[in-house]
Amino acid sequence: MSTVPTSSGSKHHSGFFIATGLFFCAWWLLGFMAQIQTNEAALGWGGVVNGFNPVWEILWQPLRLILGQLGSIESIATFISYAVEGIFFACVVLGIEKVMHATSRNGMLAGKLFLVAALGILIWNSRNDYLFGSFPIGSGDTPHWVFMGSEIIVVGFFLTIGVYFVEVGWHKA
Repeated sequence: MSTVPTSSGSKHHSGFFIATGLFFCAWWLLGFMAQIQTNEAALGWGGVVNGFNPVWEILWQPLRLILGQLGSIESIATFISYAVEGIFFACVVLGIEKVMHATSRNGMLAGKLFLVAALGILIWNSRNDYLFGSFPIGSGDTPHWVFMGSEIIVVGFFLTIGVYFVEVGWHKA
């Protein structure tokens, strides 16, 4: 059963919903790339991340890892960074309840162990955002906690919001 309304009370054109949804999805992608970069920086593969200067090569890293084209340090940083973001993505976008159900198939203890490990990983991920994320503005830097908070919101929710708006626009068309 779909949770997308077939007719929302809004008088906005379907194209407006779709464009807004695509904006949220694109902004999520930028945040996702910054998240990968802050985790890689924490693992010794780079310095403080400039959120306004995305490194598009990050999107090719999983393929390059599978093909064996990365060095040893970059391989480790890529593997761990994408695993961390995968856990964050699954817990926020799919829902912690669904993730717990999936991991509990190996037993309730396995599910609980995963939950504890995932919580630790998400705390480590937030720490990385705090320590290695920065938006340079003028002569000084915005406090790192601003980057950390914005990254959690953008990566945690913008994809879900974007997909929802695209679906609403699609159903209105």
